[in-house]
Amino acid sequence: MLRQSWLGQLAMCPERARQDMVGLSERTETSNTMIGTAVHYGIEQCLNEMMMAGEPLNELDSVNSSMGYWDEHSHEIDNWNHTRENAEQIIEANTRVWWNEVMPDMRPIAVEEQFEVPLTTLESGTEVWLTGTIDCVQEFPYAITDWKNPGGKPRDEWLMKRWSVQAAAYTYAVNELYKFGEPLPFEFVHLVKGKVHRTTVNFGPAEWESLVALARSAGTLIEANLSTWPLNMAGWWCSPKWCGAWKTCRGQYAGQDPF
Repeated sequence: MLRQSWLGQLAMCPERARQDMVGLSERTETSNTMIGTAVHYGIEQCLNEMMMAGEPLNELDSVNSSMGYWDEHSHEIDNWNHTRENAEQIIEANTRVWWNEVMPDMRPIAVEEQFEVPLTTLESGTEVWLTGTIDCVQEFPYAITDWKNPGGKPRDEWLMKRWSVQAAAYTYAVNELYKFGEPLPFEFVHLVKGKVHRTTVNFGPAEWESLVALARSAGTLIEANLSTWPLNMAGWWCSPKWCGAWKTCRGQYAGQDPF
């Protein structure tokens, strides 16, 4: 069973993905991830209300849902990259702008949709399945949507349109689960300090075959049972701040906090 987010890690750094797979990586919560999770929670409550009652949760209740999650879980944060006040301002601003500028056009049929679908079979005969959780599936022909809460405006949108493990995996999974007859578009909705930035990609059979090739290579690598995988140190993620494998990988040589 391969999780789409793990395949994304594999593309960033194979050794990071291996250490995560075998349980060597440290699980740390940052203020960045907690902000995103809190906003996700508020959005989820709003859309669930829309599906169950026919009307969305109102703006204030959606914001209160996000802030309630934050109040309940912010003590779990290990690494603070924001002040508490700034984090709370971002959560409120992002939930409000989503409610006012994104929510009115939403047509949800599933929120936080967990999936497990067959993907391919290795030469050894091992079946490879794909798993993940989709933020929102909408009625045909509306886009599959994913909420992001980055620190800044997204860059290199052309790269997302050329290739995204997440977009390939989610469009494939929805095609397998819902049988709409043709691929749905996939939309990244970036909520950045009270502003909305959207990137839509259109993936289909060609990208799905590429996803299958990626999964086969990953499965073959796993079955090889190697003690280490290639390291990729050329990226922002190779740091103690962003990589849970730092202490058992590059940190052994560079030190625990060299930057």
